Amino acid sequence: PPYISNHEYLKLPKGVKNFDPKLALVGGIDGLICYQNIASSMSSYLNSGGLGFFEMGDGQKNAIMNIILRS
Repeated sequence: PPYISNHEYLKLPKGVKNFDPKLALVGGIDGLICYQNIASSMSSYLNSGGLGFFEMGDGQKNAIMNIILRS
């Protein structure tokens, strides 16, 4: 899911900005909105004991884990 914050997007190299659409990169103010949306419905898509794998930005692991554990 998109995981780059609005602020980080402004600093991305042009090669990245021009290659991928902004919608595919930016996940809201903090870059975590897509994880919040996924976490709220993830249990309805996974079998019992199922796992979800996600790409995330540097330093986002704890925030994403907290989002998933709260859902």
